[in-house]
Amino acid sequence: MTLGSTLRTLVIATLTAATLSGCYPYRLTGDDVVPTDARLTAAGMRMTPGLPLAEVGARLGLTVTEETLPAAFGPVALTRFEHSTSGTGPKPLIVFCGGNMFRRELGGQKVAALLAPLGDVWIFDYPGYGDSAGQGTPDQFEAMNQAISARVDHAFATGRTGDLAFWGHSLGGTVCGDLAGRTDHASDLVLISTFQSFEQVIRAGAAQKAGPLGGLVRPVVGEDVPRFDLGTALQGYRGTAVVVGARNDDTVPFLATARLEQTLRHEGVATRMIVLPAADHSRIQETPGLIDQIAEALKAAGFGD
Repeated sequence: MTLGSTLRTLVIATLTAATLSGCYPYRLTGDDVVPTDARLTAAGMRMTPGLPLAEVGARLGLTVTEETLPAAFGPVALTRFEHSTSGTGPKPLIVFCGGNMFRRELGGQKVAALLAPLGDVWIFDYPGYGDSAGQGTPDQFEAMNQAISARVDHAFATGRTGDLAFWGHSLGGTVCGDLAGRTDHASDLVLISTFQSFEQVIRAGAAQKAGPLGGLVRPVVGEDVPRFDLGTALQGYRGTAVVVGARNDDTVPFLATARLEQTLRHEGVATRMIVLPAADHSRIQETPGLIDQIAEALKAAGFGD
């Protein structure tokens, strides 16, 4: 079951709670939100890889470097798409964190094409996804972020210059938000259709689908669900967070994204909110003009100067 299909059952949960005249515990597990390769295989789902990433890089005029980063649970697979540095100034670095279905070999091609005009792009596989080891457990996500943040800091400590942005979509927004909070180098942050916590997503989904009755739903998030609370991770964050939400989003309700922006603002984080009247959750980054809007918001914050 995907995160989107899980949230779409909230109407049934809410009506059940109303019928029983009490709270209805709504349970979310790792099976619901972390579709590792093993879980997809067990469910009979097959995913077809796109163009080889080296070929994508060649078409874009970028150098493509594959790395495996050491983590406590095994290797984390990282791909770097980078511009030539000859005769040009330093390019910004964008570290991309995908949604819960993202794999480098499946969605990395499109991400590289969308974001390369803004700078160099790094993408990676989550634990249990693609070429990364693991089973997608919370401790493995934590170890993955330790490895990614260490690699980013190492790049800047050994000669890389220019700006840094973490760019996350959906579940990836929580991953990238945590990375932004733990990485030593100064950064900005892009959060697209994301949320502060899964509890917040469930509550917002119930309210969106059932109005006042949504308050009868009680979120119960399993211990096997990776969780990065952005309100905590970004306390004291000095960069700018560009937050993007679509009013019709049925996977991560707009209310959850709007509340995330409010939380960050109340924590003292500089935020810029971009509201889309309508967009498909999984393809929101392809919304015409959105990348330009985000680029303008980042530029206003000094990114890429």
